[in-house]
Amino acid sequence: MHKGCYKIERHWISSADGNKECYPSGIALRKAEVQVVTGLWDKAVDLYQQVLAAAERLGADHQRAESLFRLGEVFRLKSEYPAALEHLSKAKQLFEELSEGGGAAKAAGAMGGVFGEQGDYQQALECFSERKDWAEKTGDKMELGIAWGNLGVIYAEQKMLDRALECYRQQKKLAEETGDLLGVSLAEGNSGNMYLYQGEYDTAIEHMQRQMELAAKIGDKRTLCGVTCNLGLLFKRQAQLEKSLEYLHKAVQAASEIGYIRVVSVATGNEGVVCLQLGRWDQARHHLEEHKKLTEEMEDCPGQIIALVNLSKLEELAGDPDKPQSLLRAALEIAGKSKLTNLRVIILNTLAELLLEQNNPAEASNLLRQAASLNREQEDPEQTAVMGFLSLLLELEQGEASALKGLKELAESEASESIKMGACIGLYRHTGDNDYLEAAGELSEKLYAQTRDVEYKIRMDRLRARKPVKTREYT
Repeated sequence: MHKGCYKIERHWISSADGNKECYPSGIALRKAEVQVVTGLWDKAVDLYQQVLAAAERLGADHQRAESLFRLGEVFRLKSEYPAALEHLSKAKQLFEELSEGGGAAKAAGAMGGVFGEQGDYQQALECFSERKDWAEKTGDKMELGIAWGNLGVIYAEQKMLDRALECYRQQKKLAEETGDLLGVSLAEGNSGNMYLYQGEYDTAIEHMQRQMELAAKIGDKRTLCGVTCNLGLLFKRQAQLEKSLEYLHKAVQAASEIGYIRVVSVATGNEGVVCLQLGRWDQARHHLEEHKKLTEEMEDCPGQIIALVNLSKLEELAGDPDKPQSLLRAALEIAGKSKLTNLRVIILNTLAELLLEQNNPAEASNLLRQAASLNREQEDPEQTAVMGFLSLLLELEQGEASALKGLKELAESEASESIKMGACIGLYRHTGDNDYLEAAGELSEKLYAQTRDVEYKIRMDRLRARKPVKTREYT
């Protein structure tokens, strides 16, 4: 059997020097593929490494490239990102040397998945676009479906929800045409997540249920972990907090069993947020600290930022005057180094609001200018509204009468109820008018009923205990 016989008989590879050694690579790869789907990732890694060793020993370069690629994919699932990039880079280089464009494109796409999970969205988009371009050029519908799904995830991360949904529609269409049940399942789940973020909960549940049925049908434990976590997020958004905790805990348990650390991390962080909403400080701190630790181990920059911001909120509600600032500044530093512009804007606004509460308008003003400048790069309507509200509060602190008028208009506008509540709080603090205190209280009760988040009750308790500023003169 000659060196290239593995290209003819796909189940075996053998050496070129005439010895009788051979290895059942095709069977081993298929078995490992099943192990990946069913969550036996360590066993899959062991088997892929056996195929890689045999391919290197027998000079089967194609199988060596394929083994490197598949190992990189599993390391990504295990959130072992340096190992994933190392194996995927080697696979891409070897596929290119073998003039196998499809292999190089799928390796690039997998690298994009690693970059995306680490928050490097620009590099992720470049990698996914390379995979998509190759698939379109060659007419490979299955690869094209995967590429559309990858692009959708990146758009979703950047809150481009309509673009993400269109990507998932293309992914589902192509997956159905090619009989790719896993692809259909992923498209259903990703679409469900978009409807969840848009508040269309019934539609979200329909998609998640279809995903769960498909995942159970093909034995996909990884997806079952993910959809269980997403259902926990949905119940959180619906203020069914105890039910949310139940599903998030199930997701942590199931993901821990197969080593799906990314879902363990996300579910743990959200357990912390739910406990924070319920006012269970000790439990919230335990989960949020664990989330921070997991994100640091995975080198998940967006996750680290979210963990720090949530911990800052915990410390603020618990009454610590100093820790919230230091935690937010640490989050801002990570966002800056990682070039996560959308998160930088959120942190700048959050920190500016905190500084206004602590009577530091000068630094708050500087932070708001930075946020406005960054927001022009990729405008987030929600953060634009927050900046407008905080700018009026800042002007009010500086004694400008026009800000008083602006806040009154905002309190009676169609703005979000949380911003209207903030406007009423600002007006009460600076005028002492009990009508604004009463209006803020009504909005607080409404928001609490919608979210069961004790933050709204705590803010009102603090407002009532704090004397308003009645002596300020406005110019």
